[in-house]
Formats: sequence, C-alpha cells, structure tokens
Amino acid sequence: MSFFHFINCFALSFAPYFIVYKYSGINEYSSVWKCLNAAVGYLLTQLAKLLILATFFPALDGDGFSILPEFLKSCADIVDVIGLHLLLANFLAGKGEVRIVVGGLGWGFAHSVAHR
Repeated sequence: MSFFHFINCFALSFAPYFIVYKYSGINEYSSVWKCLNAAVGYLLTQLAKLLILATFFPALDGDGFSILPEFLKSCADIVDVIGLHLLLANFLAGKGEVRIVVGGLGWGFAHSVAHR
C-alpha cells in the first residue's frame, strides 16, 4: 500500500510537467536542453539567495519579533525575480511564447524536485 501511495504522490508531483511539455507543442522545438538550462538557473538562483541570506542576515538570538530583519529577509526574494529575468533575457533563445513556457516549465520542475 505504501508503494502505491509513493507512485500516486510521484505522479501527482511530476506528471503535470510531462503533460505540459508533451502536449503544449514545445517538444517540437527540441527544448529539453532549454528546460535543463532553466532548472540549472533556478538552482543557481536559490544558491545565491541562500548565500545572501546566510551572509547578510544572521539569525537573531532574541526571543522577540523584530519587523525590520524579517522584512529584509522577505526582500531577498527579489533575487528570484532577477534570476528569472536574466534567464529569460539572456540564456533562453527562441520565440517569445516558447521561451516563457520553457523557462516556467524548467523553473517549476526544478522547484518541485528541490522541495519534494
């Protein structure tokens, strides 16, 4: 029963990416490598964000809640936006619609793999 549960969770997590890739028409552009570039871009962006958070925002030892450090930590998410912009503008070539779908598909797949 647990193996069936694993297969079910795996299919629910990763089958939508396969379906989008297969039936959206981007497979005609041989965009597997572009999806992998987007996935690597996501991983590098997350690495940069983690390094920024670990370097510039050390953990506070106090028990109270301080709004300024928490606000600055949440502003580190702008690194995701910058990384996605650089990825779409510089590293993914092709038609605009295909580039957006491939970038989002690779980015989302890497996010799913990294968090599950």
